[in-house]
Amino acid sequence: ERGLPNADQTLEELVDALADVPLANRPGKRFQYSVATDVLARLVEVLSGERFDVYLARRIFEPLGMVDTDFHVPSSKHDRFCVNYAPVDPMDPLKPGLEIGAELSGSYLAPKRLLSGGGGLVSTILDYTRFIRMIVGRGSFDGERILAPETLELMRTNQLPEGVGVQFPLWHMPDTVFGLGFALKTAPAPGEPDTAVGEYHWGGIAGTHSWMAPAADIAGIIFTQRMYGFWNPFSLEYKRQVYAALT
Repeated sequence: ERGLPNADQTLEELVDALADVPLANRPGKRFQYSVATDVLARLVEVLSGERFDVYLARRIFEPLGMVDTDFHVPSSKHDRFCVNYAPVDPMDPLKPGLEIGAELSGSYLAPKRLLSGGGGLVSTILDYTRFIRMIVGRGSFDGERILAPETLELMRTNQLPEGVGVQFPLWHMPDTVFGLGFALKTAPAPGEPDTAVGEYHWGGIAGTHSWMAPAADIAGIIFTQRMYGFWNPFSLEYKRQVYAALT
């Protein structure tokens, strides 16, 4: 369908196709999880004059020592690539029963044309921990400045109009608004302390979830291999247990 990303497109081709697609909603009326971050990736290419993967490697991965993060897994590392599992019923992802999610796993075994800004990278827990430590460090880690503190503050500031929250087709995030790339918690979830307010977080399609709570001075990550999405009961229970142990 025209305007939907596929692995055979470049970012430039995707954005050109999107120019002909009508808006899903009137601006400011609804949060819509979309290809917006892919459009931002194309802007990075235009403004930097570099391909998106080259820019990320030069500006983020190499300074942070993220040696296993890229848009595909090279053949020399295939034996380290974890299997991903998918639910037997995608519309009821926690229904008992799993199968190997070959479509997602296989798509990372060779280079592809689309360097997706919204969901294109493959990484490791160690690499991603270095990235999160940079975020927690107000944009700096191990002597490398990646983001200005003022930029990070904007990322952690609500950008949605009054009354608009974050929701997805399969789940709703209560008491959640959105900054620049992060969901922001406006009230503690059941079983969480008041210091959870202001927590900023996001996750991935294969069950990864990272969250940072400045008021509690806590950051956490959980990496599962269970599609689809990250808003799972076990992820939320993990977070409750961390808050209980450290606050």
